[in-house]
Amino acid sequence: MYPWQEHAWRRLHAAAAGHRLPHALLLTGPRGCGKGVFAAAFARALLCQTPAAPGTACGRCRDCELLAAGTHPNLLQISPEEDSNAIKVDQIRGLIEQIALTAAGGEAMRVVLIQPADAMNRNAANSLLKTLEEPPLRTLLILVAHAPATLPVTVRSRCQGIDFGGERTLKLQWLRGQLKSDIAAECALGLANGGPLLALAMEQAGVLAERSRMMGELQGLVSGRIEPITTAARWAGLDMTSVLRVLVSLVQDLIRSKSATPGEQLQHADLHQILRATAERIDLSKLTRAHALLLEQWRLHTAGANVRSQDMLEDFALLWAD
Repeated sequence: MYPWQEHAWRRLHAAAAGHRLPHALLLTGPRGCGKGVFAAAFARALLCQTPAAPGTACGRCRDCELLAAGTHPNLLQISPEEDSNAIKVDQIRGLIEQIALTAAGGEAMRVVLIQPADAMNRNAANSLLKTLEEPPLRTLLILVAHAPATLPVTVRSRCQGIDFGGERTLKLQWLRGQLKSDIAAECALGLANGGPLLALAMEQAGVLAERSRMMGELQGLVSGRIEPITTAARWAGLDMTSVLRVLVSLVQDLIRSKSATPGEQLQHADLHQILRATAERIDLSKLTRAHALLLEQWRLHTAGANVRSQDMLEDFALLWAD
């Protein structure tokens, strides 16, 4: 397990050893904190019949071979279908029919993974509710959710929650070891909203280097040195999720610089000089409008709305150049 997961791992395996596992778990936290990795590893450990050590799948027995092949009869997994971003009610109804049957192997345990659980539409979540209220014997449901607040409270209240959103110190220590740089680790973890695995992937994809260039472009737009439409077109050719993450965080730091709140730390501390120089040349009202524009685009983007991102980026760049 990753360092920030070890406490939860030990606690759950102690509960399993004492036959005190709940009927349902809800794993939460930002993207890139290893929720899915944790859920899969825990399922393997529970279903392995000859563990190498307490809470550790052996990787060699028949159960582990079936798990590795994705054909274990006692592991059921539900995710959005290929042509959809949502988990639909028919998928949950089919799942309910399966888990209503006796687990393969008689007394063997059955594990159900639903991820991301927050992809369930309202009907699907309501359909799952009866199973959460009256769980079958020897069945553990594991729900993995990036945005648990979107799940009905009736679903959340019937699961034992494990939140991987904390332990920032452990995450930062691990990320520093991967990146060999305190500054890169701080910036990357902030951009990734506290998800160290996502932070590592973003740094490896060159997002931190792109961040410095985009900050220079924001300064160039304010000073009139570069052309807004051309800049927006360049941004539109990049990964939109990363572009929005970077722009939102830079604008937030510009607002912090402009507001000059005592003791408030900049997320991009290594760019403090260019941030403060740029903040001096732009009105706070314009910054707040830019921030609102980006947040709305982020909402649409993460919801999978069919919108033309370049139009928003052009509006954003023109706002800075105005």
